[in-house]
Amino acid sequence: KTYWEKIKSFPKTDESKYAIGGGVLIGTSASLNFLLQGRITGLSSIFNSVATLNRSNGLFWKLPFVAGLLLPIYYQDAKWIPEKWKLKIKVFDDWEQTTKDLSKAGFILGGFLVG
Repeated sequence: KTYWEKIKSFPKTDESKYAIGGGVLIGTSASLNFLLQGRITGLSSIFNSVATLNRSNGLFWKLPFVAGLLLPIYYQDAKWIPEKWKLKIKVFDDWEQTTKDLSKAGFILGGFLVG
C-alpha cells in the first residue's frame, strides 16, 4: 500500500478522531510557540517553571499551558459534572490491562528511555 492508501484506510472511530485532533492541537501549539517566541516547547522546563513558580521565564503563558494539559483529565473524572457533558472515551486504560504483559525489566527499561 502507498502512504495515502494507508492514511485513507485509517479507522475512523470517535477515539481516532479525538487522537488526531489532539495531535493537531499539540503540533499547532508547539509550532506557534516556536514561531512567536522562538522557543522549542520542552515540557520538562515548562513543568519546572510552573512547579517552582519561576516568574522570570514566562510563567504567564506556562501556567495556562500546563492547566490545559491537566484539566481535561480532571474534567473527565469529575463526579459533579453531568455524564451527558462528558466525552464517551476513556482517558487512560486500566492499570491491570496496561501492565499485564510488561515485566519489571520493561518498567526499568522504559524509565531509562524516558528519563
